[in-house]
Amino acid sequence: LICRRSLPTRVGIASRRFAASIMGVLNSAALASLMIVGAAGHVTFLPNTGISSGSYFFSEIRVPHARDGKWTSKVEISIPEGITSATPEKIHGWSISIATGPITPYQGHHGLVTTGPKKITYEADTEEHTLHDDHLLRIGLSMKVSCTVPEDDLVTIFHGVRTLWFPTVQHLTNESSVVEDSSLDWIGVGSGDQLSWGQLQPYPAPYIEVTNSGSCENATFLGEPVPAEPLTATQDWVQAQLNALESVLDSRIDELARKDEIDGECLANDGGAAEERRRLSSGCISSSSSSGSDSNDDLAYGLGLGLGLGGGLIIGGVLAYHFSGSSSKKHTYAKQMTETATLDDQA
Repeated sequence: LICRRSLPTRVGIASRRFAASIMGVLNSAALASLMIVGAAGHVTFLPNTGISSGSYFFSEIRVPHARDGKWTSKVEISIPEGITSATPEKIHGWSISIATGPITPYQGHHGLVTTGPKKITYEADTEEHTLHDDHLLRIGLSMKVSCTVPEDDLVTIFHGVRTLWFPTVQHLTNESSVVEDSSLDWIGVGSGDQLSWGQLQPYPAPYIEVTNSGSCENATFLGEPVPAEPLTATQDWVQAQLNALESVLDSRIDELARKDEIDGECLANDGGAAEERRRLSSGCISSSSSSGSDSNDDLAYGLGLGLGLGGGLIIGGVLAYHFSGSSSKKHTYAKQMTETATLDDQA
């Protein structure tokens, strides 16, 4: 289990209510910029996109404020097919249980795996540990997505995106009690593009998006192949540019080698009109007429090579920056790649 600091409880809650309310507003504003339809009072995953097939990832599910005057005493999170592993965060004063069940079998490191997580339940140990409605409950989950995501009620294509849904029930109690009084059912699952996320009933379920095949050779989602990460096409383009540069360098080296051979013959036979005619017919030219041309040619080549290598360094830097995990900079990355392509064309 993953551990972190204790959640605020009823003990001393009055003195922290104002600060918690401010944090709730800030968290809600951040979530609004990331969801299809912004809503401060919705259960969400953060992050919820950019997830690869066959990979482990960490995300935080955020359970919003309860109804006025109510306390959150239990949270149940259903796990969809395609999630083969789920490790929840441990929270002080709350018990955790993980229900497992049959899943589509897959070959693991230690043999065939036939069971996986189906539901994660958090429950307050006592009424003092229940969560008041002016606090957010944040739960970290470490999970793994299968290379093959089969058909399931919680697996859909939503607005053209491969989506895994995590229906969540937020159980509520009255003050000084752990007996359930009511619940908020964040269980609305969407498919197709008729409704927006915020229109799902009774309340929209949290979700994650599978965007690329990751390390899987033949990743599928609902029977359809999952494409490779979009950067693969850029990597192919970069490799093509490097191959072209290598070809130019090899050609130039061969030209210089041939020039050295001819110059050597010219120097060895520097004398007499007959030898002069032979030098001219074999490609030799006088030093007075060639020095300026050779100098300019070498200068132009040097500048071109410098620009080409500089462009290559920029490409390498951009790729390294992308793979460091800053997916939020893809727009800047695309702009840099365009500028790099311009440099290579000039080179």
